[in-house]
Amino acid sequence: MVFIRLLEQAYQADAANKPSPINLKGDCLGGHAVQNWCLLRMLTLLVGDKVNDANEEVWRLYLLLKCIVKLICSKCITESQIAYMHVLVEDHLHLRSIIFPHVNLRPKHHYLLHYASLTAKFGP
Repeated sequence: MVFIRLLEQAYQADAANKPSPINLKGDCLGGHAVQNWCLLRMLTLLVGDKVNDANEEVWRLYLLLKCIVKLICSKCITESQIAYMHVLVEDHLHLRSIIFPHVNLRPKHHYLLHYASLTAKFGP
């Protein structure tokens, strides 16, 4: 019974922040950060069974980003998780540069490199 209540609460929170429609002709997502965070968390449930190769590079890039965001948004985090976050960020940015060599990194990608040290210094 408690589990069902938790699911209902999670659904209500996500329903209020459902992702904005995706423009298939565009090259970026619209919407607010919380809407994109919801999409990031739900995408595995929505299309995960359609992924034929779990080692496909773009899918791996998505999974890395999902892990990074999960750690960044954690209410508490250990020192080993902070070190793991740093490794994940480096792997994500490296894989991104391999998959999309023609797309320049933005400042927000560079700032991502500092999240682990800032989290260690100031907390989650």
